[in-house]
Amino acid sequence: FNHPFHATSIRNFWRRWHISLSTWLRDYLYIPLGGGHGSPWKTARNLSIVMLLGGLWHGATWGYVLWGASQGLLLAAGRLFYHYTGVDADREDQPLSSRIARIAVNFHVIGLTFVIFRAHDLAGVWTYLIVQLLVVYLAGVAGLWMFYVQHAFEGASYRPHEEWDFVETAVRGSSHNQLPRLLRWITADIGLHQVHHLLPRV
Repeated sequence: FNHPFHATSIRNFWRRWHISLSTWLRDYLYIPLGGGHGSPWKTARNLSIVMLLGGLWHGATWGYVLWGASQGLLLAAGRLFYHYTGVDADREDQPLSSRIARIAVNFHVIGLTFVIFRAHDLAGVWTYLIVQLLVVYLAGVAGLWMFYVQHAFEGASYRPHEEWDFVETAVRGSSHNQLPRLLRWITADIGLHQVHHLLPRV
């Protein structure tokens, strides 16, 4: 892992998240399918197939299938968008404000797909999206985002457990906490317990 939630695009996220798995998928699935050679639509097709299989690699449940499909569609859409517009979300010379905005959008999109990842069937997908999303995503992500904004440009290694400890301490009332009391209560007593179960375990 290499600060995956600092990614400015889905493509950049998969270059940072579970690098060993991403490399395996690239070398043994994506490249044999044709990789980025050929038309942009063939490239989009290859990305979709690879990520769908990546979802099945985690397990044969609808949650994993839909998660893999969503990742494939997002990667394919990003590749097609770049091909037809020439806009590169990962360029190094973009203004700081633009980079932060892209990180924020990407962070929230990835968070939504993690909700799908944790569901075991189609009914579970709707349960997570409709019920838990309102409490966990809106409240829990507030604490997470506070952490990542504060540490977005530090060079420390990505250590998920330490980051979770920081977030839990922050939302429970430490000196770092700037959340309103009601939001803090929702996040600490309801959100954090559930957010732990939303992130993929790999």
